[in-house]
Amino acid sequence: MSQHVLRSKTRFQRHENSIPLSLNEKAADKDNNGYLDLHEVKTLMIQHLQVDEKGSTWALTEEYIDLCIARADANSDGRIDLDEFVHLLVMHLPDARIAADAEFTTDTEECIRLWSQERAQRLAKSVVVATLDRIGMQRLAICTSITLGAAMIEATLFVNFSHPAAFFFILRYAAEQLLPSLVWLTQDAALVADAMGYSPEELLVLHMMDPAKKAGRMLAAGQCHAVRSVAAGFGLLGQVFQIAQITTNTRKQFDERVRLGEEPPLSSGANERVIRLCGDFSYVTYTTASKQGKYHVLPVLDPSSMRMLAEKVTFGFRYPLFLGVQSKLWGQPEVWQPLLGDAVQPSWLLDGPSGRKILCIEVDGTERREILLFGRTRKIGIAQASNAFRAISSVVLQSLQQQGVDAASIRLLRVYLGDSHELAVTGAGARYTCRERVQSRCEADVLVDFHAPILQRLRLWALDFAVLAATSQDDPFPTFCFETSCPERFQNVAHLMRDTAQVVDQVSAVRIQKSMGQPLPRLIHYPSTAETVNAAYALARLEKYGCDPTQTLVLCERDWGAKQVRELNAGFQVLSAADVIDDLLREVRQWARHGFSGHEIQSELDRRDAVTLKMLRRHEMDVRSLNHLDYNELQAQLQERGLDTSGKKFTLVERLSAAMKAEERRPAAFEESAICDPYLDPYFFGTQEASSDQKMHRRSRSRSPRATGPLSSEKARAQGLRRLAEDICGVGLQASLASLDAAVAAGSVSSKLLTELEAKLSTCITMIEMQQK
Repeated sequence: MSQHVLRSKTRFQRHENSIPLSLNEKAADKDNNGYLDLHEVKTLMIQHLQVDEKGSTWALTEEYIDLCIARADANSDGRIDLDEFVHLLVMHLPDARIAADAEFTTDTEECIRLWSQERAQRLAKSVVVATLDRIGMQRLAICTSITLGAAMIEATLFVNFSHPAAFFFILRYAAEQLLPSLVWLTQDAALVADAMGYSPEELLVLHMMDPAKKAGRMLAAGQCHAVRSVAAGFGLLGQVFQIAQITTNTRKQFDERVRLGEEPPLSSGANERVIRLCGDFSYVTYTTASKQGKYHVLPVLDPSSMRMLAEKVTFGFRYPLFLGVQSKLWGQPEVWQPLLGDAVQPSWLLDGPSGRKILCIEVDGTERREILLFGRTRKIGIAQASNAFRAISSVVLQSLQQQGVDAASIRLLRVYLGDSHELAVTGAGARYTCRERVQSRCEADVLVDFHAPILQRLRLWALDFAVLAATSQDDPFPTFCFETSCPERFQNVAHLMRDTAQVVDQVSAVRIQKSMGQPLPRLIHYPSTAETVNAAYALARLEKYGCDPTQTLVLCERDWGAKQVRELNAGFQVLSAADVIDDLLREVRQWARHGFSGHEIQSELDRRDAVTLKMLRRHEMDVRSLNHLDYNELQAQLQERGLDTSGKKFTLVERLSAAMKAEERRPAAFEESAICDPYLDPYFFGTQEASSDQKMHRRSRSRSPRATGPLSSEKARAQGLRRLAEDICGVGLQASLASLDAAVAAGSVSSKLLTELEAKLSTCITMIEMQQK
């Protein structure tokens, strides 16, 4: 299927599930070319986006609708791309998102009823298994036999054996005395005879005997009564209490296993389940659990670090609906077999095209407070995700095959949410990105980069709201204020926005505001959601030197923070990172439901975020290239890039040690891996498609040492020593440097010369350290 067809079909599907509009192909896309007619869009928005009887927040003015359409129609050609228009609606209308309830059909009351029924059956089965041990059953049988036997002997003392119902009376009398014996009571024999429909005078013999014999039999009956009461009261009653204790302990153990995620999940309830594996923290799953997704997503998480999420998913730790498997055990099928082997059902599979079913497994590699921080080494990477995909799919498919489902008719959808530019190192020191590994080994069907969608929305906001301001003697440049307490986040945003807008902090924003007479547009994001919400509340109350809420974007990591800022009703624009990623994962599943392959879905995601992904790649390369500079060069490069070193003064020893570590990193390995990166390949995102032979030729050529031209080990060593010697500039090194330059020019560097220079440098460094001490 061509890329154009993919764009057109998926856009309309996403839009129809996103906002309560009657936008469809006939009304908004008359010529069926994937673009919207502006007049029809405006008419439909005015007609449907109005205040309803419940006071909904869909009230839009005609001026605001025109503003949204003008921003979507950037080239003023009278038509807009539907996908980009939906993204703009997400930015300007926080509620205009993909409807979470539209993906699954859930009867919540029926689902809770089925879960309660299965939970009760599982508890009853556990109690029966725990009580049916050999010793307990022997004790119960002995006590019951003694009680019934003593009661039968007692009945023979009262019955008239010449009566035809004598044997039935003995059995009935023994049965009637079973429970009363627990509390030392006795059912009267005459009452039992009346209950059987016989006359006590005919069935019993005590009234026919003389007083002496009658007294003897009454004494014998009292002895039988004492025996059965002791057996029932101390033996049988003890067993009853033991069963009650077993029931209580079994329920406590069940609740504890649910709390720890060790109990197999319930099989019944909602159809279409998605298995999602999380690391130490997953803000996306928090958002999913706050909607209908909590009925359809089976999370694998750490309950100690995400207790609130575990409690929400399990409805107060009542139903086992999550698994607490450690990430180091994800690749072992024997760990998943007792948890998913018997629990998985064919109804868990997603509905695909033409009756096919989809087994969806998602791995969330994000970590706590990772928004706008790039290049971090995370605990859950593609290696752990690949292990989980392999182990879980093998267990689930084998279980479904045993239930009569054809495994060949099931499509496996493996989605990894992480950083596509995350670097890993081979044993030989070569570096490769997560994207390269996924493409070369096909360890995931779809790789979702969680940085790119958020940065793309930030760039759209900066293009819309940044205002011209002169922060120096240069000409005015589009500028906005980024309020944060994290220097690394500020530098990352300033670097990635350098082609869009100039970024200043809140202190500089106040100074510019005094000169301009109006506040700068402001982006608010702190390391924690609570800090971000608190900053928005504080700014909303300011009267002097505040900000314009209508030109302020509050970026929250968690959805609860976004809700609180919206409830403030101060006019802030709110962007929830959790909502953005949750919508994106849902969109990937919707594409798979419509029959698009993993390659087609990945191509669409790459097309949408191509510019942002390229900028992220260049940003990573720029930051890593700074590691190979000395202090003066580093200071100049940082200032050229608009970054701040916070005025830190490095000692000479720190500079020398940093330079030595930089030389040991061998930058040639990174350059070799960067050349074949798909984001730097002009054919990767271009309209021209290269053949597989051409791609293999380019890749093999880029990997070739002859193409990259790496330096020999002796020359690289000589260059490093040369830079260190220039930093030290000590006495007695001029002759050695001259000999080194001559040897490098001649193309033959002797090891003896390098050894002598290393010894002199080591001596100089030792002297400097002693002087500083």
